Amino acid sequence: MADIVFSLFEGSPVCLTTIITTHYYHHHTSTRTIAIVGAGLVGTPIGRALLNAPTKPKVIILTRPESSGKALPDDISSIATIPVDYSDVAAVTKAFKDHSVDGVVSALPTAGFEAQYSLANAAQASGTKLFVSSEWGIPTEGAKANGEDNFFAKKEEFVEHLKSIKSPFTRFYTGFFSSGLQWIAGIKENGKVNTYGKGKSKFSATSESDIGGDRVDFQDLARNYGKPLATYLQVEAEAGRASSGWNRKAGKDDGTAGSTNGLWEGHVWDKVQA
Repeated sequence: MADIVFSLFEGSPVCLTTIITTHYYHHHTSTRTIAIVGAGLVGTPIGRALLNAPTKPKVIILTRPESSGKALPDDISSIATIPVDYSDVAAVTKAFKDHSVDGVVSALPTAGFEAQYSLANAAQASGTKLFVSSEWGIPTEGAKANGEDNFFAKKEEFVEHLKSIKSPFTRFYTGFFSSGLQWIAGIKENGKVNTYGKGKSKFSATSESDIGGDRVDFQDLARNYGKPLATYLQVEAEAGRASSGWNRKAGKDDGTAGSTNGLWEGHVWDKVQA
């Protein structure tokens, strides 16, 4: 069983592609398939990167039956979409087996998070080699052990489930998404960049286009957006816990944010800007 965490602020889908197709699959086979669950904010750019990966893995996207009528963006429209009830373990297991899936990437949003339990059970039943849990945010490892009663702890509980069924898995920490920073900072509420404290603690921010990013603080945001700073929001960021290198168990930053930049040679990472 693999318990691997990638604490990345860049955490790009190309890096993810490299890790999945190189680190886990040393022997190329023409039948290798990676299944992405969900085609929204996270799943779409991952699908795009996998589609264009040098190793050319086969890619499918699982969607809920009620979403089957939604078209993928033109540049990834060649990816097969498989409508299936995520809660139906037998149906998902059959889909994974029918398409020879040996890697599952969960890109489910918060509202659909609980569906990961049945997806993981199906992945294990079908013999997949890797399950990438839906993290795509700030570090959660250690939240439950710290006695936290929040969504971070729920993510930890799911990882415990993966361990209990002996499913190989990994987690990717990418920090905040750039498109949500104005909402996180509450700019529309009062025309200010709101923060909790002085706004000097660096946090990880990630662009959706390459799931790659930058490290900034709320004072940087105030300068970028040309807005005054107001003390109000973001306990996690001010405490340093929104850095993708944060170690919740140790209560400190390990300094690992951005540690895998070398996996995407020559790439220029998107920066946070207004």
